[in-house]
Amino acid sequence: MLTERNGSTITVVLSKERPANYFTLLSEELISYKGQGIKKIIFDATELMYLKGEGVSHVVSACKEMGSKPEVVFVNCPKEIQEMLGLVGLDTIIKFETNQALLESVREKKYHNLKEEAIQRLDEHRHKLLEEFAAKNDVVCYTMKLGQEE
Repeated sequence: MLTERNGSTITVVLSKERPANYFTLLSEELISYKGQGIKKIIFDATELMYLKGEGVSHVVSACKEMGSKPEVVFVNCPKEIQEMLGLVGLDTIIKFETNQALLESVREKKYHNLKEEAIQRLDEHRHKLLEEFAAKNDVVCYTMKLGQEE
């Protein structure tokens, strides 16, 4: 199971390590909830490092196919990924939230035996990876009327 259900809410934890077919499997699992009154899908992005467009399209399609148009929430989504999702217009159907307690819990589990200096280096490395992701995923959008020259 890639999802956890609690009443009318589904939670999906998006970790940094996922198999190649993860989003295909996830979309199939989400579609299996069709007609079951799902009102909210929470994507825990606390450990997310990157997100490919293909994965996003699978998830968005699955959410639409569920029929009940559930609220889609990304929790603790890195700002670089959040900005990329906004650039392609998905910020109109995705709500972004921060859960500081969850952030601290994950950080504590990962770093409980490390010294503050090592934690800072790991945070800087994560930030660098996210900046590289953002640089590679710039999206340029513009509108041109028919017959108009650039």
